[in-house]
Amino acid sequence: MPRWELVYELKSLFPSLPVVCDISHIAGTTSLLQMVAQQAVDLNLDGLMIETHRNPAVALSDAQQQITPSQLKELLTHLIKRNAGFTEEVIKNRMNGIRNKIDVLDELMLKSLSNRMDLAREIGELKKEHNVSILQLERWKEVIENCMKKADDAGLYREFVRNIFIQIHDESIRIQSAILTGKIEDLVKH
Repeated sequence: MPRWELVYELKSLFPSLPVVCDISHIAGTTSLLQMVAQQAVDLNLDGLMIETHRNPAVALSDAQQQITPSQLKELLTHLIKRNAGFTEEVIKNRMNGIRNKIDVLDELMLKSLSNRMDLAREIGELKKEHNVSILQLERWKEVIENCMKKADDAGLYREFVRNIFIQIHDESIRIQSAILTGKIEDLVKH
């Protein structure tokens, strides 16, 4: 799976750095080239690297991901170039309204995460006081199973929800480990 989030991070750190996407190596096969190319274009990357050979079957390397010059022309012809932003004032205002709602929800999520980590600290203190191990596997399985059911009910992509809760659980473990080992300085927020 392409790690597109690395592109976001790279572009955030170095906004003027041109980023060229090697879609041939990401796709690994010609059947995925169009999809990967479109994703790279949709992310507003600065260029595409596409392996091309007049006869891919006899290419000395990476034959399975190379296309002919006519296939390259076809691929490029079918790419949809998107606008960099909105131009109509009415649409810009509507987008800003939606983004404001997102900002409010993001703030609520951060407050909820902060509250959740406060509870993880409380649990860590109880585990320390009663000499209980940090990882409670049955509870973790229960949390994930419940979240998967709720993700289904909410129409959310399971893997997305799973990844979020893995990160939350990892942070809870980090907090509890710091409490159990007495390394409270590890709890300092950065």
